[in-house]
Amino acid sequence: ASDEQKYDIVSSCAHIFPAGQVDKLRAVYAGARSRGDDPIEAVDAVIEFMGRDPGWSEKPRREGTVIYSTKQPRDPQAHAQAQTDAEKRRAYCFCPIVRNRLDQGMSTTFCYCGSGWFRRQWEGALGKPVRIEIVKSIVKGDEVCQFAIHLPDDL
Repeated sequence: ASDEQKYDIVSSCAHIFPAGQVDKLRAVYAGARSRGDDPIEAVDAVIEFMGRDPGWSEKPRREGTVIYSTKQPRDPQAHAQAQTDAEKRRAYCFCPIVRNRLDQGMSTTFCYCGSGWFRRQWEGALGKPVRIEIVKSIVKGDEVCQFAIHLPDDL
């Protein structure tokens, strides 16, 4: 399969993101647009909401038309207490498929599942497709997993 096909398939089967949380994002975005905010200001309103609402683990940052989101460790305590890089990566990763096979080598294709988490958030908020890029991944040897959410041109 092509990289695009892999992205579409795996990011579409990510775990179900809570609909209530997506509804909150959509309401913030729609509210900002109804006040006359331009689309980027409305995106910023969503990001600010994510920073205040306890339902979000990390606050993304926007640079131009790209939003960057870095995942926090799945098990912060085990991550902080890890003695080896392998223990640290296992405590960091949310994906049990990856987490249990890190020492065997894994394809970053599995990380498209994590990108699907952000895809559901932002497509739900904006009502338009977004493209998610894997910027950093523990699978690639990085210390964190970071995703770039590319906003649509016709926002």
